[in-house]
Amino acid sequence: MAGITRLETLRFTLLCALAAAFLLTSRHSPAYADPPASNAPSSASTDLDYAQVRHVDVVQSPGGTWCIYTTVNHNDEGVGHYANAWQALDQDGNEVAWRRLAHPHVHEQPFERDKCDVSIPSSVTALVVRARCNVHGFGSVHVRVDMGMSEGNNFTVVREK
Repeated sequence: MAGITRLETLRFTLLCALAAAFLLTSRHSPAYADPPASNAPSSASTDLDYAQVRHVDVVQSPGGTWCIYTTVNHNDEGVGHYANAWQALDQDGNEVAWRRLAHPHVHEQPFERDKCDVSIPSSVTALVVRARCNVHGFGSVHVRVDMGMSEGNNFTVVREK
């Protein structure tokens, strides 16, 4: 490798490391792509190999944005199979929030993680919060939040007063 300086080699190595880190943390990377549809759970599967949302608290902050606290349950086995994200969709299927889960929670089940500073327009009447794992994709056990109610089946909504 005549003509390549040590500094150029270090710059190239750093650039490769940054690119790899971006791909590993981007929700659009292949690591976060949905597995093939053939792995989709049967309707309302309660198999813990599929990520499940157990409870959702949606809390409005003083500035008008929201925090979504989501309790997820999954049979995490390690980095090869774990719940790696949850997503909140509005009544029309538009994404309102995405929360990446960066590591397995093998000994912490179920577990709660939040996403704050979420803008939820007043036109949103319902949220569907669903979880996914890095092997099977989205599970079929989700929580539907009626934004017009203060509480319901596995959810609460707290508005700023």
